[in-house]
Amino acid sequence: MTTSDILVYVEDPGAANLILGLGPAMKAHGLHLSLWADGAARSHLAARGEPFLDVGNIGLDPDMAHTRLVAVGTSEALDSRSFALLDAARAHNVPTVGLVDSPASAAARFRGTTDDPLAHMPDRLIVTDTATRDAFAALGVDPDRITVAENPALSRARTRATELAREDRTALRARLFGTCDAPVIVFLTELSDGLDRSEFTRSADYTLSGRGTAMTRTHIVLESLLDAAAVIAPRPSVFVRLHPKDDADAYRDYADEIAGFSTEGDPLEICHAADLVVGMTTTLLSECREMGQRVLSVIPRTAERGWLADVESGVIPSVSDMTALRKTLAGWRELPTGPRADAIRTTGLGETLARMAGSPAGNANTAHITKVKSGAHANHGS
Repeated sequence: MTTSDILVYVEDPGAANLILGLGPAMKAHGLHLSLWADGAARSHLAARGEPFLDVGNIGLDPDMAHTRLVAVGTSEALDSRSFALLDAARAHNVPTVGLVDSPASAAARFRGTTDDPLAHMPDRLIVTDTATRDAFAALGVDPDRITVAENPALSRARTRATELAREDRTALRARLFGTCDAPVIVFLTELSDGLDRSEFTRSADYTLSGRGTAMTRTHIVLESLLDAAAVIAPRPSVFVRLHPKDDADAYRDYADEIAGFSTEGDPLEICHAADLVVGMTTTLLSECREMGQRVLSVIPRTAERGWLADVESGVIPSVSDMTALRKTLAGWRELPTGPRADAIRTTGLGETLARMAGSPAGNANTAHITKVKSGAHANHGS
């Protein structure tokens, strides 16, 4: 299997979002990017027209003779094939970088099946916010090996907002929501499992209880949202946008209360058309915020504020009990709508990758990144 200047491997939709459109961007830097995908990232990329090599049923045996950089996205798989790819890159003395879009589960991203959070640590990290940087620094990663770059999804969201603003909003809402005259809430689901399943199930720390019988995080939050919406006048219609790995059948018990499900197409479209977007800690909330949309994070315990940097910082309002949820939904028109960011606050991820790979179109400062001296994380303070 041959590769190019930059080899990128992703398994998860979150990581896949980070590399959408990077192929053409790398060409502008005189570099060729090969994108390999496995797992749920494959359908996510295919739905967005992103070209990739499906490596789901073949071995990862790249020819790295001309590879300048190997980049891997993280996933929830403790036996992720990305770890073997990182080992292969080290064997060929090819620099490696990990792409991380959230501070959540930082200690489990690179530990694999070991107890060492840095067991499979690449040479460098590119993260999308300072909260993620700080989470890895707390684990012993040298801050000099962590670069904060803007998540390309935020730039895409700003561009998409400009495009959607040109459309007739009434016609768009009619197409997406039918003859609904009530205010529209779009709820963003998330999977209630992960590297530590106990983090996504009811516990003594929960300050939201839903209807008392559901045990999973997403169902408890959805029940709380539906009950809070039911006492608002006029009563809003709740539409559900499913996570790429989610299934509408998981919410069949609420079919009579949900106005509709959204599974296909661009999620930013339905979020733009909504009056309010409600989620938990998905990065899609940050994208909606960048569009200038009203957003609200509903979390079943306050500790989860740290799972999304914009929630922890207060940029995205959050609630974690029924009293606050009812009050906030009743006054949803008072939630902030922006202003949307008009300029990139940090270097873009594409530019950062190109610099790390030693872009031929760049200058003398775009040399390869420094390799760790020995071991998986010899220079990470561990």
